[in-house]
Amino acid sequence: MAAEKKQIQEEYYPDTAIGELFTKHREEGPVKKFIQACAHVYAVVATVFNPDTIVVGGGVPEMEDFPREAFEREVNAHTGRDVMAYGFNYIYSQKYDGKGVIGAVLFAERQMGRMKRAV
Repeated sequence: MAAEKKQIQEEYYPDTAIGELFTKHREEGPVKKFIQACAHVYAVVATVFNPDTIVVGGGVPEMEDFPREAFEREVNAHTGRDVMAYGFNYIYSQKYDGKGVIGAVLFAERQMGRMKRAV
């Protein structure tokens, strides 16, 4: 995702710093198409695995003004109907140094523990 985002920035918005891409251009075609492409990946995973919760994280979703609502709408629109009959929650990871696969697992475990206590 990061390489594609950089390519969009260089091709369409060379005068905009990469960190301001969503802040300044979130409603424009190339950025909307990029969000749709990102959402498609999550929709495929949701359709295959039928999760209760999706953890969204990484460099792109953690950027300033990442359009979460548009992203979620796109994921929901392209996830299989049988999965959407039940739906799922979105949890966004926070920026911190302990990232990666191990960090994602630890984060998910903590969030699932909180959800179980809330129920």
